[in-house]
Amino acid sequence: MEKLWHDLRYSIRMLKRSPGFAAVAIITLALGIAANTAIFSVVKAILIEPLAYKDSDRLVVLNHYYAKIALESSMSAPGYAHYRDSNRVFENMAAFAGGGINLTGSGEPERLNVGRVSASFFDTLGVTPVLGRVFTADEDRPGNNLVVVLSYGLWQSRFGGDPGILGKTLQLNGRTFTVIGVTPQWFRYGREFNNEMQLYMPIALPPRQFADQNWTNDFLDVMARLKPGVTIEEANADMDRILAGLKERLTAAGQTYLGEIPFRIKVRSAKDEIVGTVRPALLVLLTAVGFVLLIACANVANLLLARAAARQREAAIRAAVGGGRYRILRQFLTESLLLALLGGSIGLFLAFWVVDAIVLLTQQGYGMFGAIPRFGDVRIDAGVLAFTFVISVATGMVFGVLPAMRLSKCDLQEALKNGGRAHAGRRSRFHDALIVSQIAIALVLLIGSGLMVKSFQRVQHIDPGFDPSELLVFQVSLPPLKFNQPGKIRVFLDEAFGNIRSVSGIRAATVAQNIPFADSDESGSFYIEGRQVSQSDEILHSQRWFVGEDYFQTMRIPVRAGRVFIAADTEGSPLVTIIDENLARQFFPNEDPIGKRIAYTFDNDQIWRTIIGVVGHVKHRSLEREDRAQAYIPERQHPTTGLSFAVRTAGKPSQFAGSVREAIRRVDPDLPIFRVTSMETMVANSQMQRRLATTLMGIFAVIAVVLASVGLYGVMSYDVAQRTREIGIRMAIGAFQLNVLRMVLVEAMRLTIAGLLLGVAGALALTRLMSSVLFGVSATDPVTFIAVSLLLAICALVATFIPARRATLIDPIVALRYE
Repeated sequence: MEKLWHDLRYSIRMLKRSPGFAAVAIITLALGIAANTAIFSVVKAILIEPLAYKDSDRLVVLNHYYAKIALESSMSAPGYAHYRDSNRVFENMAAFAGGGINLTGSGEPERLNVGRVSASFFDTLGVTPVLGRVFTADEDRPGNNLVVVLSYGLWQSRFGGDPGILGKTLQLNGRTFTVIGVTPQWFRYGREFNNEMQLYMPIALPPRQFADQNWTNDFLDVMARLKPGVTIEEANADMDRILAGLKERLTAAGQTYLGEIPFRIKVRSAKDEIVGTVRPALLVLLTAVGFVLLIACANVANLLLARAAARQREAAIRAAVGGGRYRILRQFLTESLLLALLGGSIGLFLAFWVVDAIVLLTQQGYGMFGAIPRFGDVRIDAGVLAFTFVISVATGMVFGVLPAMRLSKCDLQEALKNGGRAHAGRRSRFHDALIVSQIAIALVLLIGSGLMVKSFQRVQHIDPGFDPSELLVFQVSLPPLKFNQPGKIRVFLDEAFGNIRSVSGIRAATVAQNIPFADSDESGSFYIEGRQVSQSDEILHSQRWFVGEDYFQTMRIPVRAGRVFIAADTEGSPLVTIIDENLARQFFPNEDPIGKRIAYTFDNDQIWRTIIGVVGHVKHRSLEREDRAQAYIPERQHPTTGLSFAVRTAGKPSQFAGSVREAIRRVDPDLPIFRVTSMETMVANSQMQRRLATTLMGIFAVIAVVLASVGLYGVMSYDVAQRTREIGIRMAIGAFQLNVLRMVLVEAMRLTIAGLLLGVAGALALTRLMSSVLFGVSATDPVTFIAVSLLLAICALVATFIPARRATLIDPIVALRYE
């Protein structure tokens, strides 16, 4: 220990003697370690850490998958009940349906996220309340379900953590509910998608939901807990067994369409369900920061090799007075480790700032499709600190071992004969190899970043099918108990639109059950009049939206044929629908769809509607994702209590938010107005994952290029210093400054070209792994490869020009006195 302490003190003195070298090395390492620490904290929180629930590795989710239409959806009520009662692999199974509910009666009306859950929900997740109890099976029935369990957060924020909350009543959507429990603080269901549930109530499905006709009426999120020792593969096999028996039962009952069972059941781990979509991008980023750290290590190794040449006499003297090779090796490795730990400490400090910046950026997202799952759990904890320490030590060993070994076995007589001057001569091949590898790695990162930037630009130029500019959107939910008749909904809407349109600067306003990019998806199978569909045919399926009569004008959706909805399209008039161009092209090829009739099934009844128009296709969930064919139904013919308003303004939408809120409050002061934002913000935030990955990849690529350029500059400066006498002799015998400049630049370009060729080969291999995170761009896009290679070559040329220019200014007389 005493020897180690002596080595440490000596290392500190040596670094103090070379503050410039120490600063460059420490900052270089700090950048690499900060990037790795920050991204590892993200990867650890999202991909590595288990879910917060008890034995979360046994939690799975179940979905219906319709192969004919490539649709994966939630589950139906009869499906949930049948699989729950027939399976052999699950310890428990629960159903969940998320939504919102209005809290009124005390204080400001508030819109709350509510989880409507089966009685088995909390047991399945392994949750015990901190106060009271959870639901019983008897309460999970219509009429007995007027009880709620509060989340810990709502209990604290709305009720001040009142210990006497049990037994108190709440007014929710105009009905009275009794509080029976409070969940523990750690339980924050939905937080994975920034959509945390604030209270829970029994789902209490009515008996009609369990009818055999509803097997494909999917609206329930279903989760289960595997029995100990059961694998997901065994669970999927058990689901296949259940479906085979169900097919026999439905076929025997004469239900020929469902007898084929148009879906299969997919069982996957709950964690994979949550983080599966973001895993490829995170692994790409983790690889990228690993490359940045390699470049940093190569830079510092080059610095240490250059420094080692100047310290050969020191090593020789230590050896001459009895210092063994191991003792010298340990001394110089201690210096390397000290540099790495200092860089790691500063890098850790920078990582805190980087993580906070990333979290702040993602908090601007709106809705689950723009959110990055589990990002609220990202933090620098003990595990991340341990990671930082390990990579700091490993980094010190990686960049320090070769210079230390070279010094520990230096030629004693040669080093003493040189009198402390560095041995003149050319760089070692290892110097060159480090520079070539730095340039190659920087090129791989730069190409990867270029491909992601190009993908992001392609996505940004996708036409969403409507005009999102100057469009204010917000939501209002009408309590079904109060607005229990279509006439009451109509009165509310007429008064609301009257108030909204009276606001100066508002050009148009409309309403819909769901608007684009609002975390919603409504779809269903339909029939075409006069067209028979066999079991082997493609399923007729589309998205369907319920919209007001001014919807297409307000959203500026182009009309391709026919007409749009008008105020006369009411419940008492002929039932009509409008389809988009994709539905017309897919299901009515080479014919005019106007006047044809289609039918969706509502409450087990086929409701036939006449097609009166064709409009453009609209992106509803993501710019880069292909939406299904779409059909629109007039809101006046299908009134709904869940309302999304869209208001076209004559300026920045945010300036009209207050006026719109007041317009709704004048109609009904008990209605909370929520999710008030601009449509441009919603469209932008739907790309949050891609934007964040592209931004980080770009930052890492810039750091890599800067480090590689600095490394090339340092090596060429060292080379010029080592060759001072040679250059002086060349100039003394007649070499022009241009010849010297060319000599140095050619040498640098030789290394650069070798690095570029190696980098292109590496990029061709590695960027193929990025295919899943690219859009509209090939992983081998030649334009990106050529442009990025030229950019890096220019950066290398600029970095080399300064030492090359310095070489031309060498005084031959001074140079000849150098030795």
